[in-house]
Amino acid sequence: MSTLNNYEDELNEILDENEESLIHYDPTWKIDSLELAVWADEKIHEKEVKIAEVEKVANSNIEALKVKIEKLEAWKTEATNKDKNEITFFKEHLHLYHRKMIEKETMENEELKAKGKKEKKISKTIKLPHRDLTCKAQQPAILINGKEPSKAKEDSELLAFVKENSPEFIKTKEEVEWGEYKKKLKTTVVDGKLTYVDETGSKLDFITLQELGDKYDWKQKKD
Repeated sequence: MSTLNNYEDELNEILDENEESLIHYDPTWKIDSLELAVWADEKIHEKEVKIAEVEKVANSNIEALKVKIEKLEAWKTEATNKDKNEITFFKEHLHLYHRKMIEKETMENEELKAKGKKEKKISKTIKLPHRDLTCKAQQPAILINGKEPSKAKEDSELLAFVKENSPEFIKTKEEVEWGEYKKKLKTTVVDGKLTYVDETGSKLDFITLQELGDKYDWKQKKD
């Protein structure tokens, strides 16, 4: 397998920068003989071989890069894992400290309120050098039979209740199983055109058959 340092050299050996053909820019050029057809077939073969060689070199280096990336990812995880765990540890204790402070201030305010004194402002935010500790009220999480609403759209109990009480909120999707339905249809020639008709022979004007003409391709020969 080629190394990452020399794959460009390998590709440059395969590619001939001076070979670019201007034939396809010439609108007057055409194949008008068997000899030219053979020549064009050979050119296609040469290009296919070159493409295969380029892809082989590129893919081998892609695999080498993947291995290198995997090693870097593993090293990154290992090198940062300890610090990330310690960040989590310190975060938990910062939040615990903040929670206890709010609990303490809340109790002090209850005592002040009982004495008819003015309550103090709760420390919802604590400013630190690199971050602010914040405490905000959250909206209650909605659960439908223990599932988030986005994952409970097909919950049987929810569906039954909404169908019974608010059916306008039930979403239905109508679509034709064309592959199966087409088997029931027939084709016939009408006014010189192939046309779909239903089981009774009635013409289906909304279904048309667009003539595409002959398809020209080539069948690759095995070397």
